[in-house]
Amino acid sequence: MPHDGESVTTAVRRVTVSGDLDGQRLDNFLLRELQLPRTRVYRLIRKGEVRVNRGRAKPMQKLRAGDEVRIPPIRDEQRQTPAAAPPADMLENLAKRVLYSGPGLRIIDKPNGWASQPGTGIRWSLVELSQALWGEDWQPAHRLDKDTSGCLAVTEGRRNFNSFGEGDWGKRYLALVHGAGPSQECAWEDHLARMESGYVHAVSAHHPDARHARSRVRTLMRGAAVSLLELRLETGRTHQIRVQCASRSLPLVGDNRYGDRALDQALFGSPRPRLALHAVELSGQWQGSAVQAEAPIPADITTLLDRTSLRP
Repeated sequence: MPHDGESVTTAVRRVTVSGDLDGQRLDNFLLRELQLPRTRVYRLIRKGEVRVNRGRAKPMQKLRAGDEVRIPPIRDEQRQTPAAAPPADMLENLAKRVLYSGPGLRIIDKPNGWASQPGTGIRWSLVELSQALWGEDWQPAHRLDKDTSGCLAVTEGRRNFNSFGEGDWGKRYLALVHGAGPSQECAWEDHLARMESGYVHAVSAHHPDARHARSRVRTLMRGAAVSLLELRLETGRTHQIRVQCASRSLPLVGDNRYGDRALDQALFGSPRPRLALHAVELSGQWQGSAVQAEAPIPADITTLLDRTSLRP
């Protein structure tokens, strides 16, 4: 029985996804169904209270027409709790970081430390910020790791979201790595898989979860201790650049997951530097027009380059 003053929906709901919602992400589907704060929706999914076709799911899983979504009972007062507004200074910062603006598409220069999507311990992600600034139909069309800076596309509406995912977009990155980079331009090809630990590893092509990853790599500045690499992604796998570099004994400077803390300490001391990965360019076709955006190298990465005597 609920405590005095609480009310609970009477039963679990099982909702069948309609044809017009085919391709919508689970988190956005639940936001509309439940009218809860996004952090609460993510908590329900993470705890396994939401099921898709009787199985656990992830927030960004795309639903298909005919899928059955199990929605748990929700306290009514939680549903009615209004979400707080993002801080004004973050919204002002985001507005200043628009590199390109067109119908249903904006490309922004994401700063280091901003999360692309909501998650545990994240108060404000680019989902909430974009929706607060431009409207509830806006959301990031792809992801950059929280500590990666640079070009990120934000689209309006599910149709534009899907259009971006189906497009052929060029993504160019700069990465400062420990070690001597390749002496000539080359292609790195691997098969990557996410393990139960959450880490991504290079695996055999026969691994059941293996996904092909390919990057074009060019060394812009090469030293004995560190090198500045340019990487053009031909696939978009989770942590692709970070894992491909680390697996070749070229860990990214400041990478707290796949990097080398001792090398960072020896070269830069304390505190440990930021992840030295920057999405410098995003280019492609949008509604029949060519789109190209470049994000300037941020000051904190320029400082790292100065300290290593490397400059692009």
